[in-house]
Amino acid sequence: MLLFLFIADWVIIPKLQIFNFLEYFIYYTVLQFRSFVGCLCCYILFYIFTTLSA
Repeated sequence: MLLFLFIADWVIIPKLQIFNFLEYFIYYTVLQFRSFVGCLCCYILFYIFTTLSA
């Protein structure tokens, strides 16, 4: 999924505007970090919920 987004953005975005490589790298690092934190929070909440339900 993330690879698909990367390819889609790599193809589409340059046609709209040229990104500076460093800016692009920072953008994706932040995006991946936020996704990782989001998944981690969801996993923790799910774990707590299932533990309380059991």
